[in-house]
Amino acid sequence: MIKQYDAIVVGSGPGGFTCALELAMNGLKVALVEGEKLGGMCLNRGCIPEEGLYRTAKETLSLKRRFS
Repeated sequence: MIKQYDAIVVGSGPGGFTCALELAMNGLKVALVEGEKLGGMCLNRGCIPEEGLYRTAKETLSLKRRFS
């Protein structure tokens, strides 16, 4: 059986997820396609995890300087 969609969104990162959600909220039948984990590279391996590591390293260095 072939399924039919009004739109197919490739990639479930911040942009793709938001796009698919907006389309669905406007009544379209949407397929969201992701090769790996939902959230895409930005959420799982890229921008967001890197930002957390950067902030942790920055705070650790600040505390080390303060108490050394």
